[in-house]
Amino acid sequence: MRREKMIRKGIRDVSTASTFAQYDAYAKKILSHKIFLSHILKGTIQEFKDMDPTDIVPLIEGEICVSEVPVEAGLTNQVMKSSGNMITGNNTESTVPTEGTIYYDIIFYVRTKNGRSQIIVNIEAQKKEDNIAYDLFNRGAYYVCRMVSSQKERDFIKSNYNDMVSVYSIWICFNMDQNCMNYFKLKDHTLVGNYRWPGKDDLLNLILVGLDKKFSTVLEEQTGRDSELHHMLRIIFSDRLNGKEKAKLLEETLQISVDEEVREELNDMTGLLYGIVEKTKKETMEEAKKEAEKERREIIQNMLKESFTKEQIKKVLKATDTEIARVEKEMLVNLINI
Repeated sequence: MRREKMIRKGIRDVSTASTFAQYDAYAKKILSHKIFLSHILKGTIQEFKDMDPTDIVPLIEGEICVSEVPVEAGLTNQVMKSSGNMITGNNTESTVPTEGTIYYDIIFYVRTKNGRSQIIVNIEAQKKEDNIAYDLFNRGAYYVCRMVSSQKERDFIKSNYNDMVSVYSIWICFNMDQNCMNYFKLKDHTLVGNYRWPGKDDLLNLILVGLDKKFSTVLEEQTGRDSELHHMLRIIFSDRLNGKEKAKLLEETLQISVDEEVREELNDMTGLLYGIVEKTKKETMEEAKKEAEKERREIIQNMLKESFTKEQIKKVLKATDTEIARVEKEMLVNLINI
């Protein structure tokens, strides 16, 4: 019985994991649309803070790579190339020994508003900050360092370190206790003298964006209380709105217009999330019902062993004759099998 229960649980877990993987793929694909990327850039990077998102869109260059560029040393430049200001990708990378290859969720080049320089932006979506075996900041710091070190022989050659471009890794983390955003960068702490060392103090940038775990509550109550970025994410990832409703709210509250393709993607992603939630609820209720029935049978069995009469059991537990007879049969079968 226990083995069968474990097998059933394993099948459910695989099914749920597959659905989550589909949902994760939709989430990345939706966030990779330039209209949403432009709002993320405006909401997180000082360079774009005062710009209209529609003016940011043309600054995003080339192909947006989604789960294509490996993070590991020695693999990034096999896929990510600054050729004609584009990131080109294929999915032929080998895995690192003892572990699978880790890919950046989304990574792309974008021009600064003056149009003269580039930066590299990586966006990661993290489901639960409290459900991982490491501190998210540490992983983010690793990603930022890899984004810099992988520029050698791609964005700069030999020892031309002044040609390195600034990098930003932006992590969107769900299931937090509050909406939050923290910005980490290099900072000069002068210890002796007042010398100013030349160089790019904005080379390494890590931004952690936390989304309140109650983000799917009534959206109208939150309007004006969220930052525009948090509000956009709240709408996109709500499990209470279909694609049409999300598109309408994006247009009305943030002036973000989406086409039919994006609307369908939003709809499909919501459907997957709703399916996961409902399936989990149903399975939890079924498991609870089975556990309650098992406990009830054990109580009846113990009462029979303690020589309670059927009438007493029926009175105390409001059990039926059929229920008691079934337990007596189980006890007899177990006795024969001993």
